[in-house]
Amino acid sequence: MTDAMGVEEQEGEDHREISVAEFFEKNKHLLGFENPQKSIITVVKEAVDNSLDACEQDDIIPEVQVLIDEVGDQKCRVELRDNAIGMDAETVPKVFGKLLYGSKFHKLQQSLLPNQKILVEKDGEVQLVEIGNLCDSEIGDMDGEKTVELEEEVKAPCFDRDTGEINWSPVTHAIRHRNRHDAYRIESSRGREIEVTGNHSLFSVEDGEKVEVEAEQLSNGDNILAPQKIPSTGQKQHIKVLSQFKAEEVEELGWYVYGIEKEKLLDIKQKGEKIRKKPSPDSRKRTYYRYDGVDILKDSLETNYLDGGYLPAEKAMRMGWEDLEDLKIRTYQVGGGSTEIPARINLEEDFMRFLGLFAAEGHADERQAAFTFGSHEQELVEEVSETATSKLGAGTTTVERESNSTRVKVFGSPLVKLMEKLCGTGARQKHVPNLLFETTERNQKAFLKGLIAGDGSDAHPNNQVNLTSTSRRMAQEVSYLFNMLGVVSSWKQRTTESNISGGTTTTYDVLVHGNDIEELGFESSAERENMYRMLPADLVEDLRVDDVDARRVQPTRAGIYYAAGVGSSPAYAEKYIDRIEELKNNEHMEDDRYVRNLREKGLVEGYSVTDRMRSIEKRADKLLEFADSDLCLLPVENVEQIESPGYVYDISVPGTGEDENFVAGNQGAVCVKNSRGQQGIGISASAMYAQLTTGEPVTVYSKEEGEPCNRFVVRMDTEANEPEIIEQEEVDPEGDEFPGDQDYYFDHGTSIEMTVEAKYTRGHHSVKNYLKHTAIMNPYARIVLREPDGNKIEYPRVADELPEKPREIKPHLHGVELGVVMRMIENSDARTVSSFLQQEFTRVGRKSAVNICEEAEIDDGRRPNTLEKDEVETLLNAAERTNLQNPPTDCLSPAGEDLLLKGLEKELNPEFTTAVTRKPAVYGGNPFQVEVGLAWGGDIADEGSFEELRYANKVPLLYKKSSCVTTKAIEGVDWSRYNISQSGSRPQGPLYISIHIASVWVPFTSEGKEAVANYDDIRKEMKLALQEAGRKLGRYIKRQERKEIQEEKKRKLTSYATEMGDAIAQLAGDGDSEEYEAEIKRMVQKDYDPEGLK
Repeated sequence: MTDAMGVEEQEGEDHREISVAEFFEKNKHLLGFENPQKSIITVVKEAVDNSLDACEQDDIIPEVQVLIDEVGDQKCRVELRDNAIGMDAETVPKVFGKLLYGSKFHKLQQSLLPNQKILVEKDGEVQLVEIGNLCDSEIGDMDGEKTVELEEEVKAPCFDRDTGEINWSPVTHAIRHRNRHDAYRIESSRGREIEVTGNHSLFSVEDGEKVEVEAEQLSNGDNILAPQKIPSTGQKQHIKVLSQFKAEEVEELGWYVYGIEKEKLLDIKQKGEKIRKKPSPDSRKRTYYRYDGVDILKDSLETNYLDGGYLPAEKAMRMGWEDLEDLKIRTYQVGGGSTEIPARINLEEDFMRFLGLFAAEGHADERQAAFTFGSHEQELVEEVSETATSKLGAGTTTVERESNSTRVKVFGSPLVKLMEKLCGTGARQKHVPNLLFETTERNQKAFLKGLIAGDGSDAHPNNQVNLTSTSRRMAQEVSYLFNMLGVVSSWKQRTTESNISGGTTTTYDVLVHGNDIEELGFESSAERENMYRMLPADLVEDLRVDDVDARRVQPTRAGIYYAAGVGSSPAYAEKYIDRIEELKNNEHMEDDRYVRNLREKGLVEGYSVTDRMRSIEKRADKLLEFADSDLCLLPVENVEQIESPGYVYDISVPGTGEDENFVAGNQGAVCVKNSRGQQGIGISASAMYAQLTTGEPVTVYSKEEGEPCNRFVVRMDTEANEPEIIEQEEVDPEGDEFPGDQDYYFDHGTSIEMTVEAKYTRGHHSVKNYLKHTAIMNPYARIVLREPDGNKIEYPRVADELPEKPREIKPHLHGVELGVVMRMIENSDARTVSSFLQQEFTRVGRKSAVNICEEAEIDDGRRPNTLEKDEVETLLNAAERTNLQNPPTDCLSPAGEDLLLKGLEKELNPEFTTAVTRKPAVYGGNPFQVEVGLAWGGDIADEGSFEELRYANKVPLLYKKSSCVTTKAIEGVDWSRYNISQSGSRPQGPLYISIHIASVWVPFTSEGKEAVANYDDIRKEMKLALQEAGRKLGRYIKRQERKEIQEEKKRKLTSYATEMGDAIAQLAGDGDSEEYEAEIKRMVQKDYDPEGLK
């Protein structure tokens, strides 16, 4: 119930204007109510979680009963009863009749304008798409605000905030909402621009760290992050021609596929079903073979297809035969001639240059493509002709034209249509083939060389490569393609008047300068680095010890030291670096002018470096790491307020969990911040779901100890978001109105009854399985489930002690949201900012409070309620830069190793169990603790892969396993080291792995609280716990293997005891052979006792 959304106060009125019913309908799939099967689990989950929390809070050993009845088609009556302390008459209506209003995301208002292009991988292809079109296509409903969790896999480039490495990461949500903010166009060097709402964050670098900066706070000269190197999504080596087309398109084109083996075609005749039908309404019936749902005309198959080894391409595609080896696509011309190309074309340099030349100079009609070159471009004429004929099997002719140009005509419908499909038609609609973003750098360079040869220039004396196009899309995609080669291009746009038509023509130039052109395979005489590859000198301005003229410096230690004023040039900075190293190594050295200068600048004291010098060194280390990353910094050249649209858009790309960024821009890529998931909204959502799906209110019985039992029938007023009490009365516990019988009677507690649209199912995703998982993590609770068929399942209690109760703590400044602080200020009685920081936050003493205020340039004696929003944000940013002690960790409530073991042993009856509880750790100012339990063998079935049990604050997580940090941690462990077989990265065998994270703020990926975000700090702790537990299990498995070997030796030796006893008796000439046999068995038992193994 405490999961209120982190919404900034000024947004409250906006949210209240939207009815909670509308809010719920738009977001119910994110809360766990997207279908009847899942909804019943969510209803039970929210109620059981609340019951367990309430019991533990009041030191009550939990008793929980869940009763489910099917009362109609996909309609269930759910009752839950517990023995918690109960609620008074004033509290009950608020708990079950008031939905906690709030936004799906705590910074939902951060958005891009709808026409902004973003790079994504969707449907297996990399595309540059407008964010508005992408989000609208995912949301479906074209009207109003909405947020949806993506079901299909969509990825976007996202940089790791620690390393600066860009990787393709899943897009988890698409977001559309009404715009309530000003819009801005941010223009940077190299012609890049991005259009965003004023409070949308871009990125910069401060103190050597990547930081967020709101668009409306930017001004000329500031630096923003842009990608320098975007990785390709693959290394595609060939293209399947037919996969570029739909079967209906191919049928109209009249293509045939040759090279099909006769045995394959005979299958149609031998296994196909014979049917009779009319090919058209006006014709007579004919015989067909129906094979895999495709009808093949009998006469054509037997007369032509079998002997010729071919089929109509459309038929082959519908049967899934387009991927067969060594196929050819053939088309026939009027008069009997034919053309043929391979069905699979290898992506080699000559074909990629051919594509580039067509994108630049080519156009096409129904059966031919034409390339037009100047009379001086004879090499290109020969190249196109050679590739078309020798590599692609097409026919060509060359025509000399009157305008000092040469036209190469390429014939063959399949090749022509493929070129149009890949590159577009018409000069203004041409584009980069999508496959270019998924192939090798060699192929990308070859395409660009062909494109530039046709539509550009490579002016060696000017050290510049220039592509000119009338297609805006082509220019945009080329800019992103350059990024994949590690080159940041420039963008120019020109509009010229036509002397002939009187209209205007817009052309787009994408330029690469200096030694960057060597990256593309062109010659360059440039000696200096491009500016974007250098570091802004003001990145060390706060540490500077002398004046510096340079605006940018080389990304070297000497360059950075020079920017800090250590040396009058990078060359002299090298000399200072040498002296500093000698000082640090305690080497004897002369007191020369370099040492004296270092002393004067306050960098050396005596013969030791000072804290200021160490700060410069540390900053240099960070900046060198940044310079070696996939990112660069571009200076802002213009910030312009523009017209705001009605709706704006965003996507969520968590990356490793806390990265939250993607790339966007219509004139080249810029790094932008995205929205981030938020916590759920509790039992009131279940009550809302019941009301909206069945129209029935919720009935609640609540009894406090020694007080009468109160019965409420509560409905939610969805306009005012207030409870509406339909009935309220006292109920006699001995009367018929009191819920349940003596089996379920408690002297105090709460009973909830609601009718919901739901479907009761069994299996992994079921109420039964959820309660089983809950019982494992909460072995001190007795949980009873009565299924709709009357079957009663009890999960008994095996522990009588509750976990240690967590202590409530104040929030920590490194993990608190701006909106929360604004509300805290309103409710605080502190008289100064300093006292506010000390009273309201943990780990903030007087000295720390003063330091934070000084860093923020805010008077620590000022009254906190006079602070404006931007000043509070400045204060929080200053706190982030201030070293504060980590928050206390006694606010956590781990289960503990003993309870983990009892839970696993009770429900799974394994052969071996082990558990590990790690020491508390901290992520982003939030304490957390990881626990791991392993159960092996016994009653656990050996059905291949392991079973994973995931928990957050003792609550089971049943969905979104693949996107959860727990799964990533498990897959990061080498299980073979612990004598456990594995398939790929997943352990195999009769194994259950239980992972629990306890935290004051679990970073869930969405409201549904179904998966934990993949944060590095959390994943590392989980992996360490898994490895520690794995070592214990590994030792056990090894010991069992040795026992089995001992047992086998013992069995074999014992089996020989009779014969050996007889033999010894005969050799000795006296004695009883049975006595010898018994003695041998005693010796074997002693020497080969498996239980004696360590």
